[in-house]
Amino acid sequence: MGKHNPLARFFGVIGRGQTWLNLLYLILAFPLGLAYFIFFVVGISLAIPLMFILVGFIVLAIVGLGWWAFASFERLLAIWLLKMEIPPMSKPGPKPEGTWETFVNLLSNPVTWKSLLYLLIKFPLGIFSFIMLVVFGAITLAFLTAPLTFWWNPVRVDLIGVRYWAIDTPVEAAIGFIVGLLFMFVSFHVWNYLAYASGVFARLMLGNEPPKLSEFDQGGILKEAEDLIRPVEEPTGAPEPQVEALEPPEAAQSAELREDVAHAPDEAGQMDDEDEITEDLGAPNPAESNQENG
Repeated sequence: MGKHNPLARFFGVIGRGQTWLNLLYLILAFPLGLAYFIFFVVGISLAIPLMFILVGFIVLAIVGLGWWAFASFERLLAIWLLKMEIPPMSKPGPKPEGTWETFVNLLSNPVTWKSLLYLLIKFPLGIFSFIMLVVFGAITLAFLTAPLTFWWNPVRVDLIGVRYWAIDTPVEAAIGFIVGLLFMFVSFHVWNYLAYASGVFARLMLGNEPPKLSEFDQGGILKEAEDLIRPVEEPTGAPEPQVEALEPPEAAQSAELREDVAHAPDEAGQMDDEDEITEDLGAPNPAESNQENG
């Protein structure tokens, strides 16, 4: 009932645990984005000039490992705090074997490059999240504390067409408190939508698509499945076993009955032939013999 009630959804936002997890994610966005930015700037700045003595390649490898580790952490953070379902970062298909295959697999993995872009964008996104938190939080706090501060530090609100509105009376302070209370719920909804947009962006940049059967090579899983499905082939030259079809008892009885019916006219014909042969040989007819005896 509460899910379909707009008022319950609006005022119930503050009582949902996910709201506070979203708020924690937005609070962490700015310091994490700043840390990633400093890491890449310092790492690349050291790697480029040191490449002439081959030390820069080691620094660049460390930057690459940190790049993948930070992206994995961001993916887990979006899963834990935002409850987003993000596919794995690894490329679909058989697991590469060896250092070189692993390196080539990472370079051909779209998430490798998408995660780099995500970490670079994380800094400006963190700044934007920080601004949204500070602005909406400051406005809410100013109105909520108006009943305590109106007599010595009145809140001044700039209005369109009017110079400003100064909350310097108890009635205005009470009105300001109500406005601040409503604005607090609005702020939580804005922060929730911002966190949801951040989670969708993380799912887009830090996860591969579900594995498809066509992406497995013929020497991997497809070949194993084909070997399991293919029937066992008999060696060449071996006689093929002949299996006689077994007929059910009813079919056998019907076949025997048809054979008896088919032989019945032949037996009748044989009896007629025997009578004719007997007459030709002069054998006495039993009817005539009876008349003679009479």
